[in-house]
Amino acid sequence: MKNRLFSGVMIGVILSIYSWMLNTEVGLVSIFPDLFSIILALGLMSVAMRRELKHGQKREGPPLWKRGIEISLSSGLVLGIASATMVSVKLEISSGFLQLFVFGGAVISLVLIGFISSWITHLLYTRSQNSEAV
Repeated sequence: MKNRLFSGVMIGVILSIYSWMLNTEVGLVSIFPDLFSIILALGLMSVAMRRELKHGQKREGPPLWKRGIEISLSSGLVLGIASATMVSVKLEISSGFLQLFVFGGAVISLVLIGFISSWITHLLYTRSQNSEAV
């Protein structure tokens, strides 16, 4: 559990720094400023899931998709807090509704990306297990 939370926090920090660096336009804030940031999130989640499969206990513990949700939820919380802070700093607006909207958007989007990543990792893992069995 601690490794999954640590992986999620590190993914959230990396995505937050990337998002802060690319949000340079005045009056505009985006959680995912370009397509590469979404691909980066998907890639980092996939690496964390492969690491979880390799070093985690395969038969004991929660299923793979639950592990992916734990990782993506912790990274979403970090990115959500950073994005809500970015709204306050870059737009100089202290609208609670706007900050809550951006926070919720970051959390929901990363949970969806984590679910997709865990599904892809599960498909690749079962495919490799089936090919080794033959």
